[in-house]
Amino acid sequence: TILLVEDEDMVRAVAERALTRAGYTVVTASQGEEGLERFAGMEKVDLVVSDVVMPTMDGPAMVREMRKKRPALPVLFMSGYAEEQLRQSINIDDVAFLPKPFSVAQLAEAVSAALDNAAHRAANG
Repeated sequence: TILLVEDEDMVRAVAERALTRAGYTVVTASQGEEGLERFAGMEKVDLVVSDVVMPTMDGPAMVREMRKKRPALPVLFMSGYAEEQLRQSINIDDVAFLPKPFSVAQLAEAVSAALDNAAHRAANG
């Protein structure tokens, strides 16, 4: 189950469709606060896929809140900004990055890799 948080309607719709086609259950939110609400109401979240820059609450602030409840929550950030720039500014461990723009195939690949990494970390403590 993937929680997809993206403020751009078109990007969110395309990503949701691609992930659903790839066999994932997808719950969407259009911004950080809504993402937290969805997260609180979900029994199981295997991965959070989130934009970094969003109005009111950005992706990193949302993820920090989520990780207070689930410290090992797997996260894939999508962003049009350079990864190195982002890693320094968001300061959150164990997150994957997918640069925008991306193709449907790149999204599916990044999600699969993030889930595999999470499973590997969990198995190896």
